[in-house]
Amino acid sequence: MYEQFTTLLSAGHDTTAFFGCYMAYLLASHPEVQQKVKDEVKEVLGDRTDITPEDTKKMTYTANVMKEVLRLYTVIPFVNRTSVKDVNLRENGMKIPGGTTCLIPLCLMNRDADVWEDPNEFRPERFEGLGISDNSAKHGYLPFGYGSRTCIGNTLALIEGNVMFALLMQKVTFKKVENFKPKITAGISLVSSNGIRVKVELA
Repeated sequence: MYEQFTTLLSAGHDTTAFFGCYMAYLLASHPEVQQKVKDEVKEVLGDRTDITPEDTKKMTYTANVMKEVLRLYTVIPFVNRTSVKDVNLRENGMKIPGGTTCLIPLCLMNRDADVWEDPNEFRPERFEGLGISDNSAKHGYLPFGYGSRTCIGNTLALIEGNVMFALLMQKVTFKKVENFKPKITAGISLVSSNGIRVKVELA
């Protein structure tokens, strides 16, 4: 329990900050999506700032936007797993001996063209069932990993993101900075070497 709690705290703040930056950038780049989020927040919360779990459950479009941000900008781009036995890959006949440590590129799997239509496009509506092939729910959307080793902080991260952007959308509007494009590098985390730039205006 101590190790899990330590992991939750140590790995949870940078990743949440990175996610927040990418979401602000994509909202600024897609004002029509940002307006839909604002409208939903207004409908659910009005002028309240005391967000309840019931409120977050009602903000389904905002949740879909967050899912799409995490699909395009998978904050933890790679995970490693060790095979417990010999494995033969059916697609190419490659054999992975037992005990081999494999690096799994979640960031590429989340943009797999065999799973997602227009995989590099920002389309939150795809999570309403549009443009997703049948196997995507199980293996095509992996921002937090999969199985018994799924990120322990996945639920906390989504709650934090929902609360953070619901409150922000009540107060500010993100605007695009012309000619800015993030230079993404993948290491332990997915980061932009030139930062993230958006304009912030009071709503």
